Amino acid sequence: MKDLPKATKLVFSRLPFVFITLGACLENFTISAATAFLPKAIQTQFYLPPGKAALLFGLIAVPCAFFGNLIGEKYN
Repeated sequence: MKDLPKATKLVFSRLPFVFITLGACLENFTISAATAFLPKAIQTQFYLPPGKAALLFGLIAVPCAFFGNLIGEKYN
């Protein structure tokens, strides 16, 4: 327990680690926010019932995520 402050300072003094971690957190936050609120935005914008808006969002988001992962794996 006495080494915790020293170890924390060592971890946060590595700038690449800090920025990669921050970038991953912001990316995950953006995806979570979009997943939570985009069906409501679709519902409001196009006057759709909630179930249809969620289904439409799922039909768009799931294949895009799947193919994005495949393409990202190939070119990374």
